[in-house]
Parts: sequence; structure tokens; C-alpha cells
Amino acid sequence: MRGRQWYSVQLGDSVYALNLDSNSSLMPDSEQMAWVRSQFGTLPQTVRFVFFNLHHPPVVDVQPNGDASHNGRPNEKALADFLAKSPEKSRVRFIVAAGHVHNYERFFQDGIVYLVSGGGGAKPYPIVRAANDLYQDSAFPNYHYVRFVENGDKLKTTMIRVVDPDTSSPGWEEKDHFEVPAVARAKAASPVLGNSR
Repeated sequence: MRGRQWYSVQLGDSVYALNLDSNSSLMPDSEQMAWVRSQFGTLPQTVRFVFFNLHHPPVVDVQPNGDASHNGRPNEKALADFLAKSPEKSRVRFIVAAGHVHNYERFFQDGIVYLVSGGGGAKPYPIVRAANDLYQDSAFPNYHYVRFVENGDKLKTTMIRVVDPDTSSPGWEEKDHFEVPAVARAKAASPVLGNSR
């Protein structure tokens, strides 16, 4: 991967991942977005879920008095605008996973799942959750990881969180459960099912 700032990988028949560089331009006329468009042009017909992995989140809980870089930047907003209008949305489900904010957030916007999964172990960042954040649990901090399991025409998704990081041997708990159906099922089912726990 040396020298590659962005790259793609296919996982089985139905999952494709585009790993992007949010320190490079994501504006419509950028080299990186030209590459994304070229990837869309060669997506195998079997692909049903396309993941976008990047550092800075395109959709995030805006903090009134917080760090401006945690409130979303124009660079990543350009990616969200591009995906919202993409004709590929008619056949594949987009899932965008980012970090940067050291917490967990989940959104469903324009038919796209947006996750902030920044709970890998750095200093936790408290947030005020907006009404459109589908995860409303007040527990803090959220050291966690997110597990996706393909189950037919949907992804079963779980956020798994450290219960109490201050204990000598912390345990794990499943906190957020939701399903991401493939686009074909989305016409007959709710786009993102399940509730936070």
C-alpha cells in the first residue's frame, strides 16, 4: 500500500470498501473524487454494500461550543453531497464510517448510513447529541468497536462497548444494534431497523 493515499478492496461477493484520505481534497473536481467515480464505474454487479472509510466524518453531531474540526468540514460535506446525488444509490447501500471524534454517533441521511466510530482508545471526547443522532445513550466514555455481519440481504450491526474502562479487567457490552438492508429490500422495509440499547 506504500504511496497509496486511497484504495479499494472487495470483501466476498457483496461488500466493497473504498478507503479514502480526508486530508486530501474530496471536492467534486479533485483527483480523489475522480477516482471514486471510476470505482463506481467498475463495481461488480454482485456488490450490494459499499463502505467508505475515512478519518474526518461527513455527518456529525455539531457541538455549539466545541472544536470546529469536530463539527464537520466542507471537505467531507462535499463527499456527503456527492453520495446523496449518486445514481449508484439505486442499486447499492452506502455506509460511511469515520473517526476523528473520540466517541460513537450514528445517522441515516439521504438513504446513507453514517457512523462516527472514534472509540479506539484515545482520550474520549464528550458530545451533546442532536435529535437526528440515532444513538442517544448518555453513557460515557465510549471505547468501542463496530461489528458487521452479513446475513443474506442485510448487514446486522452491533456497537460493542467497554463497560467500565476504569476497572482492572473491564468487560464488554453490546450497546447499539441495527440492520442495514440492501437496496432491493429497502423498498419494502425500513432503511435502518432496530433501536439503541
